[in-house]
Amino acid sequence: MITGAETAGLVGRPTPIYLEGRLPLLLQAKDVLALGLRDGQMVKPTIEVRQEQLKMVIFNRLFDLPPGLRAQAGDVLTMQVQVLANGSAQLRALLPIKAAPTEQTSVSSTAARADQLAVRPQSGLAAWLKLFEPGFFKQVQAQLPPSPEAVTALRPFPRMGTLDGPSLKLALMRSGLFTESRLLAGINDAPQDLKLMLRDWMRRLSANSPLGKTLSDAVDDIESAQLHALDGNSGREGLALVLGFADAPAVHVQIQREGGRQAPKDAPWLVNIHSDSEQWGPLWLQVKVLSEQRVGLTMWAERESIYRSAQSRAEGLAQEMREADLDLVAFRVIHGRRTDEPEAVPPQGRLVDFKA
Repeated sequence: MITGAETAGLVGRPTPIYLEGRLPLLLQAKDVLALGLRDGQMVKPTIEVRQEQLKMVIFNRLFDLPPGLRAQAGDVLTMQVQVLANGSAQLRALLPIKAAPTEQTSVSSTAARADQLAVRPQSGLAAWLKLFEPGFFKQVQAQLPPSPEAVTALRPFPRMGTLDGPSLKLALMRSGLFTESRLLAGINDAPQDLKLMLRDWMRRLSANSPLGKTLSDAVDDIESAQLHALDGNSGREGLALVLGFADAPAVHVQIQREGGRQAPKDAPWLVNIHSDSEQWGPLWLQVKVLSEQRVGLTMWAERESIYRSAQSRAEGLAQEMREADLDLVAFRVIHGRRTDEPEAVPPQGRLVDFKA
């Protein structure tokens, strides 16, 4: 934990002044993420005696009292969270100290947020996708007030035309789904992490503005996806995310077991990909992973030209898969929108079923 004396060397932020000489409680980025704290959130830590020392208890975790804080066992504080650009946070005491209630209720806000995220739909991720609409990032940056702590801009996204294994891994790492694990591992590369960037922008923009609301909704999309992914191994929704590219529209990706929640452990994995652009129109792709080397592909395209183009490239795709030591069990191209029942056969003449 960073103590008050160590903050004297920080550049670009003057030492804050508080009544009664109270310095803020400073939390490292890993503690902020472990506690699930958000910028502007109110928390109510209690003061308790642990091993003959006064400690501040926040969501059942212990912290040293900030310098200058006069408190006694049983006190409860009201503090506001201010998340900084590097992922760390200051907790500022706002209200006078009062006696603690008989039961600690500060955990309720975290539980309520988890419940809210748990019921957030994973099918659309509309706010997350909106981030990658042409010109959105520039629009946000044009309205950001200057800040000496702000990260200048996100580094360029990978290019779809030259996508390979390392660049795909980079896109996954930057998606925001792995922010916490990377910070806990000591990796704090804010320019490459989408969620850290969004939190910095939210801190500097009005929460009531349209852009601020979109950024907040996008963070909710990301954190809802993280929450659902925690139950992926037990056969729930699996993993959902959005990947952005520099030369192509963003794609919505879902990874889950075939059969959903009731699927057996040896059921095939399904990778569902969706994009919508002016150039290609709505596209859907499902990859069925049968084993390490056996896969099946199904593609849906609304536009006739895209449908015909996919038809003409079926043989070439099969050859490329063989060269990569993969067995393409089947490649189906469907002219039309994907329905809730992807196995349904469309009208005659609209389906290409290619057996490798």
